[in-house]
Amino acid sequence: MNRNTLCAAMLAALGNAVADSDNAVEVLEPITVTATRLEAPVQRVGRSVTVIDQETIRRRGVTQVLDLLRDVPGVSVSRGGTFGSQTQLRVRGAEANQLLVLIDGVEANDPAGDDGFAFEHLTTADVDRIEIVRGPMSALWGTDALAGVVNIITTRNAATPTEVYGEAGNHGTFRVGGAASAAGDRWRLRAMVDHFSTDGTNISRTGDEDDASRTSTGALSAGYDVSEAVALRFSLRTVRAHSEFDTVDFVNTGLPADADVDSDIDRDYIRAGVSWKPAGQWSHEATLARMESDNANFSAGIETSATSAQENSLRWQSHWQFADAHRLTLAADYEDTRFVQEGQATAFGDPNQRQSVDNLGLVAEYLGAITPSLDVAASIRWDDHSDFENATTWQGAITWAVSSQSSVRASYGTSRKAPTFTERFGFFADSFVGNPDLAPEESESFELGYDLRMARGRLGLTWFDSTLEDEINGFFFDAGLGTFTAINEDGASDRSGIEMDGQYDVTEVLTLVASYTYLDATEGLSDRREIDEIRRPRHMGRLGGNLELADGRANLNLNLSYNGAQMDLFFPPFPEPSTRVVLDDYWLVDLAASWSVTPSLDLYGRAANLLDEDYEDVYGFATPGRTVTAGLRFRF
Repeated sequence: MNRNTLCAAMLAALGNAVADSDNAVEVLEPITVTATRLEAPVQRVGRSVTVIDQETIRRRGVTQVLDLLRDVPGVSVSRGGTFGSQTQLRVRGAEANQLLVLIDGVEANDPAGDDGFAFEHLTTADVDRIEIVRGPMSALWGTDALAGVVNIITTRNAATPTEVYGEAGNHGTFRVGGAASAAGDRWRLRAMVDHFSTDGTNISRTGDEDDASRTSTGALSAGYDVSEAVALRFSLRTVRAHSEFDTVDFVNTGLPADADVDSDIDRDYIRAGVSWKPAGQWSHEATLARMESDNANFSAGIETSATSAQENSLRWQSHWQFADAHRLTLAADYEDTRFVQEGQATAFGDPNQRQSVDNLGLVAEYLGAITPSLDVAASIRWDDHSDFENATTWQGAITWAVSSQSSVRASYGTSRKAPTFTERFGFFADSFVGNPDLAPEESESFELGYDLRMARGRLGLTWFDSTLEDEINGFFFDAGLGTFTAINEDGASDRSGIEMDGQYDVTEVLTLVASYTYLDATEGLSDRREIDEIRRPRHMGRLGGNLELADGRANLNLNLSYNGAQMDLFFPPFPEPSTRVVLDDYWLVDLAASWSVTPSLDLYGRAANLLDEDYEDVYGFATPGRTVTAGLRFRF
């Protein structure tokens, strides 16, 4: 069978199985807190939502969240090398910095980078749940959510067992950590630490230098119920990471080469909030959050450049439930963001600078059942940005329950993405100069979906289409400057495609899953030509199965991920122009197993890239081969 149709065929088989399954059992529908401003059943919001729960995370046995997100429909992963190398996620063909990442309600995108998120340093430590909403979400969450939202929700329940764990594997891989909880009648407290390190593998096609990395994560959460109506909440998550990497040899090959360069990053996410839920229809919540980012690059042990950012935000929202089936949410958020870049001044310019912006956003959202079978969701947002004109974004969605098992949904929305600090003001000698005159990117998107949910399975099908205006090209060579800069492209960029995913419980202990994504992402040029966007595979898919053994004490999980061929850019030595190259398609096969020896002791292991596939997500940057780890977890 052709690889490009394998996942689609699997989904067809799942669809037949689901349709034939017993429908007498009620299906419990997952809840989302990301697709709206408050908890709501996924089937009512009219948008494409994927929920990865704690059980799925445990069964997969992965260390990094990116390995879970790789298998979400519409999501593509670009990792520039080995563990700890820069990793970008693109949703439905959008840019990586058009995806908002939340960690316990704190906006985690890094203004000191490209407004993207460093997925290479996000481990699964104490992660309880992940929600992924695909499609325009600026109307609810602001500028960074042009293409969607990934919401990381960590463990809060103090009843979760206290545990310690440790694991090791090839490539010098080592991980150790633990978590502890305590609670009283009106309070709870939880703390977590996790450390992951590896000797890594060689990023370059040539040479023999392995590039090591390490990531240490700590977290603290607390809650206190002042009364039945008033609750206080606090959370802190901190990350300290170090990565070795290779630089590109622009003089001889244009490809990565072994080099003595590395980077340090520090991230802190802090949130404090109070909620008031009096008896009646109204509820209120106010939060204060802070994200701090520090990035430093070194060559031969000497710091060569550094960036940092601080983003403080104040948020308030109020919900009004009326007539049982209708809900209105009003919200306001204020963000103050500061950016610092440091480096050595040269004849080309001085990188040292301090910049700041602020933004006030006002939001209104309605969610309600017009009839027992028709749900409507609508939201609108007004932004007052310090550096750009005021803007309004909005979205609307409807869901029609055709029957008790099937529904049709449709949504339309607009989104907006402000240029990043780097695009506007960044300076890297001999390579990039920012453009302070950039305009925001703007998009409009439409999707139509069908969902079938039965007692033993589910099947989903979604068609989407999005148009992006004023796309920012950060690799435009300005002959006058003699270096690269950023510009707004004149033409429109189009992203459209189909997403399918399904799950079928063959028996009480065996579950099959499958997904497939077809993506057509093109970039409009100033001369009215259209070309395929780079690093966007046209075909992506997943096949997986989970088997429980020994009355649930043992578990076996097999996962196959397919990444289709994609385009990339190669920059040969000067004066040759850049050229487009093809990255070959590949399969990744992962196998994970666990065994509960006693109620307190688990043994587990995982083989990632089991078939030792040789592949690249970024041209010239080699990724890890087969990685095998084993560990134990003790609960008490």
